Amino acid sequence: MDSTICKICSKTLEENEHKIFISSDAFPSNHRLSAYCNKALHLDCIAKWPFRIEFSSASYDLRVEQYVSSGWHIIARQEDWFVGFIPPGPEMAPPEGMEDLVEVRVRDWPLVLYGHAEKWSEFLHRGWQDFDPPLRGKALIRAAKAVLEVQQVLPDTNTIVETINERLKRDKTENLAPAEEQGQL
Repeated sequence: MDSTICKICSKTLEENEHKIFISSDAFPSNHRLSAYCNKALHLDCIAKWPFRIEFSSASYDLRVEQYVSSGWHIIARQEDWFVGFIPPGPEMAPPEGMEDLVEVRVRDWPLVLYGHAEKWSEFLHRGWQDFDPPLRGKALIRAAKAVLEVQQVLPDTNTIVETINERLKRDKTENLAPAEEQGQL
């Protein structure tokens, strides 16, 4: 995988340029957009790319499927974004400092905004802008819109922590319930 060339414009990706690494296998290898999977792309190229929405939607849908199939938690969702939390599990303990990592994904841009549940209020205030280099242009506008919408549903640290804890408690209760209560008999 050559991550030094933008797959859209075929120009070199410089260290300080605005770029996003697209980590996704949303398309089969024979699909016309599969060549863009797992590649770094200039942010400005993505903004003008005629396949941005199609590509981003497929990556978004794949991530939603991954959450569902893995038993992870989508803790808030609208038509064009979701907020997800991957709970620690017996087979995968998160790295230290990542135990409360939350991601915000948007359907029409290949953006992932990461925050921590324990610092959610800070994330909503300005922490989501901690990209290096920072988001700009249409990507910044789209991210800001998503964060404002997310804030309406998960407005502060207490709300998101309580929501996550309720999900984890429900998981634990469901895992302890007899098989017949879980509909397995």
